[in-house]
Amino acid sequence: MQITAIGANPQRNSQLRQNFEGKRDNIDAFINLDDSVLQMAAYEETAKSVNDKKHKKLDNLLINLVPVAAGITTAAFTPKLLSKTGRYEKLAGFLTTTAGWFASFGIIDLVFKGKQKLDEKFDKLRGFSQKNPLVSFIATAGASFGILAGANKLLGKFSDKYITKLIDKHDAKISNAILKTADKLDKNRVLNWASKGISKLAQKTPSALKNFGKSLVKYAPFLVAFGAICHSINHTNVKNREFNKHYDYYKNLQDELSKKRIQELTLENDLLLQKPENVEDLALLKDNVDL
Repeated sequence: MQITAIGANPQRNSQLRQNFEGKRDNIDAFINLDDSVLQMAAYEETAKSVNDKKHKKLDNLLINLVPVAAGITTAAFTPKLLSKTGRYEKLAGFLTTTAGWFASFGIIDLVFKGKQKLDEKFDKLRGFSQKNPLVSFIATAGASFGILAGANKLLGKFSDKYITKLIDKHDAKISNAILKTADKLDKNRVLNWASKGISKLAQKTPSALKNFGKSLVKYAPFLVAFGAICHSINHTNVKNREFNKHYDYYKNLQDELSKKRIQELTLENDLLLQKPENVEDLALLKDNVDL
């Protein structure tokens, strides 16, 4: 999260390559390169070494699995109310829960993208995020949950004011539609065949394994979310370590070349001072100063 705030800049990185071809003028240019150019070069090297694209895909997969897991948990523990088999209730529970979690994740994603934009704009904030990835993540997550709580409160007020009235107005039509859908789900041949197969499998499954399975389903959203957070934090730490390694290499190289260049210029200056014409000029200058 932190290292991705520094976007790749091909122009700057080509400038780095052009300025370090071993030629004297280019070495001088490399010594005087802006720090942001070194950061961009370090970012490119980091992106290659940590396979960032693969880990981003895995992050996205785990994050998108959380709402689905939450929907499955809700469906598994939703009791029968209207239908004979409870399929309608379970389907409704799955859909509403999954949609709610996806909406919440959308808000959280917007907050993290906003944080990334701020990192790109402000160097001090980006530096803090790189040095303290865990603190930065917790602060951004806290802001996300705060905004999410406010959004839920506003949604509740909107629902009480408008949605409830709309449902009361069309209560009969909505009820008939629900009952028809529930009846179709109860009579579906494919679902009935699958239910029989699951029932037979459940009868053969030991009770201890059943209880373990129920616990997994119950806490599935939290387990998947925890796995996603751990993976994201771990990968961010790895990226930051790699970035610092590459950036330190370029910075140390710049410093080392700068010192050697100063030594070289000092030696050249000493050699120039030893030339006869320069010695005479210096003596003449000294006499004029003494006068």
